Amino acid sequence: MSSYLNALILLAEGGDPEAQHRIGVYCLQGDEVQQDLEGARLWFAASAQQGYAPAAYDLALLYLQGIGGERDATTGLRWLRQAAMAGDAKAQNNLAIHLLSGDGQEPDPLQALIWFELAARHDLAEAQENLAALRQATTAELQFKAQLGVEAILAQMGQ
Repeated sequence: MSSYLNALILLAEGGDPEAQHRIGVYCLQGDEVQQDLEGARLWFAASAQQGYAPAAYDLALLYLQGIGGERDATTGLRWLRQAAMAGDAKAQNNLAIHLLSGDGQEPDPLQALIWFELAARHDLAEAQENLAALRQATTAELQFKAQLGVEAILAQMGQ
């Protein structure tokens, strides 16, 4: 084991969220360490619980895809929402996709519009395309409500 990896493990075990996330990535991909999907979930969870958005996003994907354990859409969406609220554009776009499809809940085109709009503001091309397509399929009233929702979430995010 390299001295870098030893130092990273010490940082992760000491509670450093970035180091915990990096170890989770290594466990997920089998880089530097033997692949350990359950371990990836555990390291991502330790980091995400401290508010580290990249870990919350990665943890959400593991739950939503059933990697490293049971598929759990409710838990996955909770972590995805945490990363989205932290401003992660990919999380915002993916949250909108799941809200629109109804994965783990009733489809919610209003919330999907809100999160696509927020993600599109980060110049995420996929979100911009998704937003344009959904706008074509929704009413002006729903789009107005979505703009109010965007403003409310931006206020919650302190922006």
